[in-house]
Amino acid sequence: MYLGVDLGSTNIKAAIYDGSMQLVGQQSRPVEYLRENGFVEFDAERYYNELAALIAQLTRDCGISKIRQIAFTGQAESLVCVDAEGRACMHAISWMDERSSEECKLLAAQFDAAPDYRGDALRFVSGGEPAGIYDDLGATAMDGVRKVVRDLDDAELLTWWKELDPDEA
Repeated sequence: MYLGVDLGSTNIKAAIYDGSMQLVGQQSRPVEYLRENGFVEFDAERYYNELAALIAQLTRDCGISKIRQIAFTGQAESLVCVDAEGRACMHAISWMDERSSEECKLLAAQFDAAPDYRGDALRFVSGGEPAGIYDDLGATAMDGVRKVVRDLDDAELLTWWKELDPDEA
């Protein structure tokens, strides 16, 4: 069994697939934010506990006791400050936070428009053009990845995937 987890901005989602990449079950829970004066934060401990409870419930509901592999995808950058024991020291700062928007405007005025780096991470991982990573995965694995992306039904992930995978366009 395989577990796919989307640590999303709107929802935390999890899906279990069998060895043939057939969907066995899926569940999601909403993410709650604390919003005030441009600050957008969330309770990292609660987020973690919600994720753990979601996975526990999903595996129970599907009668699954063993997961072979876990794959994660996540929301954009969020900052979680932790202490020496790994516990959150404060609320996590979401990527949607706007407290530094004035500083960002000042910095943007100092530089030319940012170059487009889409695909650079894939070039780094694959050692070549972004398409190279797909060649390494093989057609069967790519079909499984396509199915997971569609089943999770995450608009941002689907948009990203369609940009990278010409077969999905």
